[in-house]
Amino acid sequence: MITIKFYSVTKRYNNNQSVAELELDDEKNIGCILKKFKIIPGEVEVILLNSKLAREDTKVKDGDVIELFPVFGGG
Repeated sequence: MITIKFYSVTKRYNNNQSVAELELDDEKNIGCILKKFKIIPGEVEVILLNSKLAREDTKVKDGDVIELFPVFGGG
């Protein structure tokens, strides 16, 4: 099982909940998991895997924690 943490506006992809747990079956990388939650490409700016920067092609394994952060803006 992996844990996915959603921050700020990314929560909308998880029924406004900040945490989801997912059994690993066909999901082999972060990109597959983003597709499973129907996350629109470009809506996630920063992806952390076990507190380290990751990309969509990063492989996942049982026990991993993925954190999803939206695009940051300011001015």
